[in-house]
Amino acid sequence: MILLAENLDERGLLLVPVAEIAAASGIGSNCWPRPPGVLQSLQPAGIGASSPIESMLLQAAGDPDLPTIERLLREHLDALARNVLPEVARAGDLARRPAGAAPTDRRTDPRPGAAFGTQAAAPVRPEAFAWLADGEVKVALDDRSLPELAVSPEYASLAEDRSVDRSVRAYLRAKVRSAKI
Repeated sequence: MILLAENLDERGLLLVPVAEIAAASGIGSNCWPRPPGVLQSLQPAGIGASSPIESMLLQAAGDPDLPTIERLLREHLDALARNVLPEVARAGDLARRPAGAAPTDRRTDPRPGAAFGTQAAAPVRPEAFAWLADGEVKVALDDRSLPELAVSPEYASLAEDRSVDRSVRAYLRAKVRSAKI
């Protein structure tokens, strides 16, 4: 199953035929009775499908309207994608259904594994640099990586306000002075 998972694309689809994966791995295809089924039983639903339509059908499994959903996906996916719902309703005989009885594909995702896809890693920015100079190790901080800090104007004004208790003012003044250094 690891070989199958390694062959999933960024959408979570298995586009390489299982026989091809088996042949490339040296494992006989007779040792793979139902490997996509095992992969497809995992979450998110629809993972390991061979196409976006198959993925959405796997997600709709168990829905009482599955035959209608399958027909709509296979025959009218383009109209669904363009959100031309009256055309889809006519094609699927949905106009004759009671209100609210139309099947929906809103709970299906043609790219079930997209949320887990690899994204480009953010570049690493060192917070400190070290180098050897004249046989001595020198270290410097990269100030650009440090957050911008400031003294709250409210605390600064309290430190100078004579109506505030003297011990509180002394405490705040010491903190403000230490923050400015």
